Amino acid sequence: MHRLSPAAQAKLLRTLETRTYRRLGGVRDSRCDARFIAATNRDLEQMVAGGRFREDLFYRLAGFVIQLPPLRERPEDIRPLAQYFLARRNAYRHVRKRFTEAALQALEAYRWPGNVRELRNVVERSAILSGEAEEIRSEHLTLRPEPETGAVVELRFDHEPTLEEIRELYVRELMQRYRGHRALVAERLGVSERTLYRMLRQRSPVA
Repeated sequence: MHRLSPAAQAKLLRTLETRTYRRLGGVRDSRCDARFIAATNRDLEQMVAGGRFREDLFYRLAGFVIQLPPLRERPEDIRPLAQYFLARRNAYRHVRKRFTEAALQALEAYRWPGNVRELRNVVERSAILSGEAEEIRSEHLTLRPEPETGAVVELRFDHEPTLEEIRELYVRELMQRYRGHRALVAERLGVSERTLYRMLRQRSPVA
């Protein structure tokens, strides 16, 4: 919607107001009986203030507005959406593939800067990369490395900790930050997933 040229905005507004339109190359108007649903990922009010979107068209379209949060703010939708996209591909390709639980957890831990479109593309690529296997595992997922945020990890103790206690608490903090996604935690620690698994099994409660 925000990409409409000024001329296209004017034509759309005319159609909304008069319920008529003219076909390309036509000489007569035709009647239009339709409902319009407009979608955008931009702030149209800000574009109106900046003169990049018609104010009259904005208010004509804004009769009923649904705000959809980005995918990272509704992680409960990631699993059903991923399974839906995979089921559609399975039906189209006449194959039977499924995600492992670890793969689904990896999808849920990712922040999805590209929203639902990126999720759909990741599902498609993972199905291809899994080859003839029926299971799509976490290593088949092509998730982009998350940019460094500069976040600080603060470790607090009520005593002078041992090196082992510091390591255990740091691993625990990373597991919470990345919602249990072992591949990302192992990457941040600079160790293999097998090494991280041993660290998680060996750790004891921190005093």
